Amino acid sequence: MHAATRMTGLDLRDPGRVVERIHFHRARALWLPPERRSWTMEAPPGWDAGQSLDEYLDERELLLEQYRRGA
Repeated sequence: MHAATRMTGLDLRDPGRVVERIHFHRARALWLPPERRSWTMEAPPGWDAGQSLDEYLDERELLLEQYRRGA
């Protein structure tokens, strides 16, 4: 069984709570050596992450600016 810890924008307003939740879920998790874990912090080979957040926000700002100008 796998458990997940999910954070949302509202959670991020209280960093202490975020840390507390991470520690709580980590304490409940089965410890496995890295080679046996079903998750990773690295993208798998060939993974297309798509547009970065910075690229998305830049594009959104450009589109908003064009909209405001009536373009």
